[in-house]
Amino acid sequence: FRVLLYLVAVTLLAYLSLQFFKLRVAAGQLRRTNADLGREMEQWRQAGLALQASEQRLRAITDSAKEAIVTADDAGNVVSWNAGATSMFGFSRDEISGLPFIHLMPARDRDRHRQALAAWLETGQGGPRKGSVEFTGLRKDGTEFPIDMSLSSWLAQEARYVTGIMRD
Repeated sequence: FRVLLYLVAVTLLAYLSLQFFKLRVAAGQLRRTNADLGREMEQWRQAGLALQASEQRLRAITDSAKEAIVTADDAGNVVSWNAGATSMFGFSRDEISGLPFIHLMPARDRDRHRQALAAWLETGQGGPRKGSVEFTGLRKDGTEFPIDMSLSSWLAQEARYVTGIMRD
């Protein structure tokens, strides 16, 4: 009976030792994973800071430009507006953000712009072309003026955007 108790005790001790060893291995793996996650979080933080700095640089560049720089989303609504656009058109960034780009052109040209935008969105063809486009702009006070605009389109998060750099 003592031998049997001794064997049971040794077996339990071996089992506990094995479980303790497995626990130590798992704890080591968790420490390594935690360290990896910490490094990855730091990389994401650094990337976020770099993105923020890049955005601030871009904002500083666009706001210092005398030309109007306006970006519209694929619905034709203004999503970006610089200080040059404010001085050219008379609208503040807060007044124009979210409004359709067609507010910047006379009523007689709006239907043609809507049709071109709809065709571009439907087919991907006939949209903003490289180079320069001339059209008539409309200031906040209602006066019209000629504009020379360079266009570019780009994708971000599966949405299409158009940016125009305009000169009076």
